[in-house]
Amino acid sequence: MLKGKVAVVTGGADGIGRKIALELAGAGAKIAIMDINLDKAHQTREETIQAGGIAVASKVDITQSEEVDAGFKQVISEFGQVDILVNNAGFFRLSNEFKNLQEHEWLDMFNINVHGVFRCCRAVLPLMEERQSGKIINIASIAGVAGIAKMAIYSASKGAVISFSKALAMETGKHNITVNCISPGQLKSYGEDADRGTYLKHSGDLGTETAHLVRFLASSDGDYITGANYIIDGGRVLGARKA
Repeated sequence: MLKGKVAVVTGGADGIGRKIALELAGAGAKIAIMDINLDKAHQTREETIQAGGIAVASKVDITQSEEVDAGFKQVISEFGQVDILVNNAGFFRLSNEFKNLQEHEWLDMFNINVHGVFRCCRAVLPLMEERQSGKIINIASIAGVAGIAKMAIYSASKGAVISFSKALAMETGKHNITVNCISPGQLKSYGEDADRGTYLKHSGDLGTETAHLVRFLASSDGDYITGANYIIDGGRVLGARKA
């Protein structure tokens, strides 16, 4: 399905990113894992290779433009092209009322969740425009769709990613580049009551559903889809289950 394609997955060393990297590799893509944790990135690389895939790993801090640019140069040196970019790297471990947060917490959250996406897109777009082809898939959150109390900054950052994805899709369509967003909801890894608030009797698995959707959007099956935000949350943002 993705044979001959090259995919960059940021934050691909662990969690959802790891699942995405393995999923795309299983579909035939060559994988470039970018993560701030190089040891875990190498572990995922080895796991990918053992499963029959092709992968490289590099240490990239997406808050640093120089590291982002160097990371993409390394991918080009290794594979010669970039067909798919999955902006998965992000930060969410912040739960406090907005009035109690410090300004640096707002700035740090946006620097990772929003500006990191900007930096990676800026680095990859010239490469995709040159080939007149590309897929950009940004991982957001239902927090960016509906907002979550005590996560105001995180909600704002993911809302920015969703809106940015739509605007960028408008600009890049003429180059045959699609831009889409995926907003996962609560997952099993978040606790025993992860199904609370959903309309299903189970929560989502850690990254499995997201990885499947990334594979679909990255494939030719998703060629006519752009500017969309897919919500994977068991219906949680539909509204309260009980009136």
